[in-house]
Amino acid sequence: MRELHSLIAQDYDIRGYLHWTLTDNFEWNEGWKLRFGLVALDPETQHRTMRSSAKLFSEIVRGNGLNIPVDELSVPLSTTLP
Repeated sequence: MRELHSLIAQDYDIRGYLHWTLTDNFEWNEGWKLRFGLVALDPETQHRTMRSSAKLFSEIVRGNGLNIPVDELSVPLSTTLP
């Protein structure tokens, strides 16, 4: 979202955004280590947990914009498990 905001501020014509994946998924080179879904997936139990990034994305979509300054976003861009 920070990058999109930066591009819009530079007058790029952004017409849409597609988040890569809803849930974490298996990557052939990395296995289950990379976590970049909006919803966390436990590969053993298949239990799904909504991340704070999903809640933020939902607010952006519903409000058609950000209600807080981009600099205040505390959601990490990606997470890697140990």
